Amino acid sequence: MLKLDSFGFFPPRVIFININKSETLKGVYHRFKRHMNDSLNINSLLRGPQRFSPHMTVAFRDLTKENFYLARREYENKNISFEFEVDGICMLRHNRKYWEIIHKSRFKP
Repeated sequence: MLKLDSFGFFPPRVIFININKSETLKGVYHRFKRHMNDSLNINSLLRGPQRFSPHMTVAFRDLTKENFYLARREYENKNISFEFEVDGICMLRHNRKYWEIIHKSRFKP
């Protein structure tokens, strides 16, 4: 179960919804990092101190700075809370136009 609550902001253009850091989600993150290193030899996720900041982006680079600050004033004090079941994970890459799915995996029951 994934639980989301409260809006967050990466000025000057990104608005997101926070995802609660459950032990299950932390476990998925750490297994993903190990897989990236062990199976794909991509160890950039393992270098240096990193914060695990799970979030769902709702506005990105296509939001103008002016509209970002207007939206921030509108949403920073609004309450939002919901949860849903997750059955898989996708790896995304931004191609300078949009996010594209480069890998999908379903979780085992």
